[in-house]
Amino acid sequence: FTQDMADLMAVSDLCITKSGSVSFCEALYSNLPMLLDGTTSVLRWERFNHRYTEANSLGYIIKRYSGVAPLVTQLLNNPHLIAGMRKKLQALPKKQLGLEIKSVVERLLSL
Repeated sequence: FTQDMADLMAVSDLCITKSGSVSFCEALYSNLPMLLDGTTSVLRWERFNHRYTEANSLGYIIKRYSGVAPLVTQLLNNPHLIAGMRKKLQALPKKQLGLEIKSVVERLLSL
Protein backbone atom coordinates (compact mmCIF):
# COMPACT_ATOMS: atom_id res chain seq x y z
CA PHE A 1 0.00 0.00 0.00
CA THR A 2 1.17 3.51 -0.77
CA GLN A 3 -0.18 7.04 -0.48
CA ASP A 4 2.05 8.06 -3.40
CA MET A 5 0.18 6.42 -6.28
CA ALA A 6 -0.23 9.67 -8.24
CA ASP A 7 3.50 10.37 -7.95
CA LEU A 8 4.39 6.84 -9.06
CA MET A 9 2.06 7.10 -12.05
CA ALA A 10 3.52 10.49 -12.99
CA VAL A 11 6.99 8.96 -13.43
CA SER A 12 5.85 5.72 -15.07
CA ASP A 13 5.82 4.78 -18.74
CA LEU A 14 3.27 2.00 -18.41
CA CYS A 15 0.67 0.75 -15.95
CA ILE A 16 0.18 -2.99 -15.55
CA THR A 17 -3.04 -3.35 -13.62
CA LYS A 18 -6.22 -5.24 -12.97
CA SER A 19 -9.35 -4.28 -14.87
CA GLY A 20 -11.16 -2.56 -12.00
CA SER A 21 -12.67 0.82 -12.67
CA VAL A 22 -10.69 2.70 -10.01
CA SER A 23 -7.32 1.43 -11.25
CA PHE A 24 -8.41 1.93 -14.85
CA CYS A 25 -9.59 5.50 -14.25
CA GLU A 26 -6.46 6.41 -12.29
CA ALA A 27 -4.32 5.36 -15.25
CA LEU A 28 -6.70 6.98 -17.74
CA TYR A 29 -6.64 10.34 -15.95
CA SER A 30 -2.86 10.07 -15.56
CA ASN A 31 -2.53 9.56 -19.34
CA LEU A 32 -0.71 6.34 -18.61
CA PRO A 33 -0.82 3.55 -21.21
CA MET A 34 -2.13 0.32 -19.70
CA LEU A 35 -1.71 -3.41 -19.80
CA LEU A 36 -4.93 -4.79 -18.34
CA ASP A 37 -5.14 -8.23 -16.77
CA GLY A 38 -7.30 -10.49 -18.90
CA THR A 39 -5.71 -13.78 -17.78
CA THR A 40 -8.88 -14.98 -16.09
CA SER A 41 -12.57 -14.32 -16.64
CA VAL A 42 -13.30 -10.62 -16.43
CA LEU A 43 -16.18 -9.29 -14.39
CA ARG A 44 -19.05 -8.12 -16.56
CA TRP A 45 -18.79 -4.48 -15.46
CA GLU A 46 -15.03 -4.47 -16.12
CA ARG A 47 -15.31 -5.76 -19.70
CA PHE A 48 -16.07 -2.21 -20.82
CA ASN A 49 -12.58 -1.17 -19.69
CA HIS A 50 -11.07 -3.86 -21.93
CA ARG A 51 -13.19 -2.93 -24.94
CA TYR A 52 -12.55 0.79 -24.42
CA THR A 53 -8.79 0.25 -24.11
CA GLU A 54 -8.60 -1.81 -27.28
CA ALA A 55 -11.02 0.34 -29.30
CA ASN A 56 -9.07 3.51 -28.49
CA SER A 57 -5.57 1.96 -28.64
CA LEU A 58 -4.80 3.01 -25.06
CA GLY A 59 -3.00 -0.18 -24.16
CA TYR A 60 -3.24 -3.95 -24.40
CA ILE A 61 -5.07 -6.80 -22.71
CA ILE A 62 -2.82 -9.50 -21.27
CA LYS A 63 -4.31 -12.92 -22.05
CA ARG A 64 -1.42 -15.01 -20.65
CA TYR A 65 1.16 -14.23 -18.01
CA SER A 66 3.85 -15.45 -20.40
CA GLY A 67 2.95 -12.54 -22.68
CA VAL A 68 3.77 -9.82 -20.16
CA ALA A 69 7.58 -9.75 -20.42
CA PRO A 70 7.75 -9.82 -24.24
CA LEU A 71 5.10 -7.10 -24.56
CA VAL A 72 6.71 -4.84 -21.96
CA THR A 73 10.09 -5.34 -23.64
CA GLN A 74 8.60 -4.50 -27.05
CA LEU A 75 6.94 -1.36 -25.71
CA LEU A 76 9.99 -0.11 -23.80
CA ASN A 77 12.25 -0.77 -26.79
CA ASN A 78 9.88 1.19 -29.04
CA PRO A 79 9.07 4.40 -27.16
CA HIS A 80 7.04 5.70 -30.10
CA LEU A 81 4.42 3.03 -29.31
CA ILE A 82 4.01 4.30 -25.74
CA ALA A 83 4.11 7.90 -26.96
CA GLY A 84 1.29 7.16 -29.40
CA MET A 85 -0.88 5.64 -26.68
CA ARG A 86 -0.12 8.55 -24.35
CA LYS A 87 -1.07 11.03 -27.06
CA LYS A 88 -4.42 9.27 -27.51
CA LEU A 89 -4.97 9.32 -23.75
CA GLN A 90 -4.20 13.03 -23.59
CA ALA A 91 -6.71 13.71 -26.37
CA LEU A 92 -9.56 12.02 -24.53
CA PRO A 93 -12.03 14.43 -22.95
CA LYS A 94 -11.91 14.04 -19.18
CA LYS A 95 -14.49 15.50 -16.84
CA GLN A 96 -13.51 17.18 -13.60
CA LEU A 97 -15.50 15.42 -10.89
CA GLY A 98 -15.77 18.44 -8.61
CA LEU A 99 -17.28 20.57 -11.36
CA GLU A 100 -19.56 17.77 -12.56
CA ILE A 101 -21.00 17.16 -9.09
CA LYS A 102 -21.65 20.86 -8.61
CA SER A 103 -23.45 21.02 -11.96
CA VAL A 104 -25.59 17.95 -11.16
CA VAL A 105 -26.54 19.31 -7.72
CA GLU A 106 -27.45 22.70 -9.22
CA ARG A 107 -29.65 21.00 -11.82
CA LEU A 108 -31.32 18.86 -9.16
CA LEU A 109 -31.99 21.84 -6.93
CA SER A 110 -33.56 23.77 -9.78
CA LEU A 111 -36.21 21.06 -10.39
